[in-house]
Amino acid sequence: MAVQKKSTKKQDSKPSSFVQNYLIGYNVVSGIAWAYVFKIIFTHMISGNSYKTLFNELGSTLIGVQTVAVLEILHSAVGFVKSGLMTTVAQVFSRLYICWGVFYLFPEDSVTQSFGVLLLGVAWSITEIVRYAYYVTSIKGISFYPLLWIRYTFFYVLYPAGVTGELLVAIASLPYAKNLSPYLYYYYIVLMATYAPGFYVLYGHMIRQRKKQLNPTVKKNVESSTPPAVRSATKKKKL
Repeated sequence: MAVQKKSTKKQDSKPSSFVQNYLIGYNVVSGIAWAYVFKIIFTHMISGNSYKTLFNELGSTLIGVQTVAVLEILHSAVGFVKSGLMTTVAQVFSRLYICWGVFYLFPEDSVTQSFGVLLLGVAWSITEIVRYAYYVTSIKGISFYPLLWIRYTFFYVLYPAGVTGELLVAIASLPYAKNLSPYLYYYYIVLMATYAPGFYVLYGHMIRQRKKQLNPTVKKNVESSTPPAVRSATKKKKL
């Protein structure tokens, strides 16, 4: 009977075909949307235009595409994906803060003409194109090493670039936030103060994941060095 219960739980942990198809559709559409965001940036810059006018073409699309990512909080909350709920909330909220709390609320020239717009636009779009493509192949059970390598290597540059871009536009918005409300001004300062520890945690997590994903022997060595009793207890907790 105990074996049957474990088997049932394992089956229950696997997403239904409906959920899998939904997630594939969501990830494909999201990946295409971010590819469109990147296209806007690429065509704008390659045409010889200044980064200072980029937001005029990019702004509404960037805000709209990023806002749809709120669904990922729901996916985590209802168990469609294994991502931690609080981690997902933090990641999505930080970008919504930039989109709605900065760009939408304070569309002033010093904000929208910041070099940070180009930085975060490139970093966000490339990161998400790769991420959603990786999710689709993972759901389909397809192993494609080049994509795996890109996902766990490009972040070395994209993460710092994205955070730098976000901070540049956030800092540019502070005078306008202060004029609107002193409370909002200090709230924004507190939010920006969380970037340093948040970046440290996420960056460190990705580095560890890179070692784990690109060097399977690391995971095997860890498992082999773990006492059988501990491995058994860990498996029971996961079930």
